[in-house]
Amino acid sequence: MASLVVTMSRKDLALAPQARRWKRAFRNALMVMSAGALAFVQSAQACTSFLLNTSDGGVVYGRTMEFAFHLDSEAIVTPRLFAFTATGPGGKPGLAWKAKYGAVGLNAYGGPVFTDGMNEKGLAGGILYFPDYVGYADPAKTDAAKALAPWEFLTWVLTNFATVAEVKAAVPSVSIIDIIQPGANIVPPFHYSVHDATGASIVIEPINGTLKVYDNPFGVLTNSPPFDWHLT
Repeated sequence: MASLVVTMSRKDLALAPQARRWKRAFRNALMVMSAGALAFVQSAQACTSFLLNTSDGGVVYGRTMEFAFHLDSEAIVTPRLFAFTATGPGGKPGLAWKAKYGAVGLNAYGGPVFTDGMNEKGLAGGILYFPDYVGYADPAKTDAAKALAPWEFLTWVLTNFATVAEVKAAVPSVSIIDIIQPGANIVPPFHYSVHDATGASIVIEPINGTLKVYDNPFGVLTNSPPFDWHLT
């Protein structure tokens, strides 16, 4: 991927000059995502995301982050028109796109992709652990031009769409492939929570090679088993 991502270390969260217009968005997103740092539990491999309704009719997205390993996260900002190329089968280039919306959030292992984030339209989301049930697409049977790695899917969502409805309509056009993540050295078992500025919420889960999308009337997501079990 291109090298125009603004990275902010834990020691210096001052925005670079070219990203000053994102200062307010960054501060708002940082307050939301700080819930994860406050709830870190070293012995667990779990996490929970949720929506909170505000007294003025708004919604706030938050989460806990309880992985049993360090993600070496940094705050990053990606601008509009930023060029992304996903990871395809066999190390080949995957899906390519240019960001329609700027976004701000946290990464992992130094990559220009979001583990949690929010875009300029208020679409927010996170990656959560989904062990034992995840089933990604077979890379050998997937069109490289539609392929995303598990850790790239949320970034594709946040940089392309403004609402949950838009995400739901676009999900069938891509595939998340079974591939090892650099830095983690495993195929990470993920599912995804996405919320928009109206409070609409969905869950997206890779199961048996396809992406299942569920409306989330509660605005809460945890881990395994699949989300339809949690709705019963």
